[in-house]
Amino acid sequence: MLTTNTKEISYWAGKQLARKVALPDIETIQNYFVMFGFGALTLTKQKQNQYYFDLQGDPVIERLAMNDAADFHLETGFLAQQLQQELGVIVEGICEVDHKHSLVHITIQSDPKDPADFDTTQDQSEKMVD
Repeated sequence: MLTTNTKEISYWAGKQLARKVALPDIETIQNYFVMFGFGALTLTKQKQNQYYFDLQGDPVIERLAMNDAADFHLETGFLAQQLQQELGVIVEGICEVDHKHSLVHITIQSDPKDPADFDTTQDQSEKMVD
């Protein structure tokens, strides 16, 4: 089961992890990425509802060297959720590995017409434990 859904599970695990950490802005998110060994996150371009990031550095290079099929969906989910919490609207992200340059392109899309309901973003299993 996990082999066919690993990317989706990693993405949602990243979103869940981000719900436990309140980072107030992109600069703080970038510092968090470095501090926790995700790599160096750079905002390369921003449009009205889209954010383009590059993730690079030794952690990315090492993961790609160990596994050519390494994915970065956990980091993408984490970033998407952090921006959702910051912006207050629904946000989703996708990532693409650039093997030639040993970096990851992450695109984040927000929907300003779809407010995030922070009461429902908490994992249902956590509510059941409370």
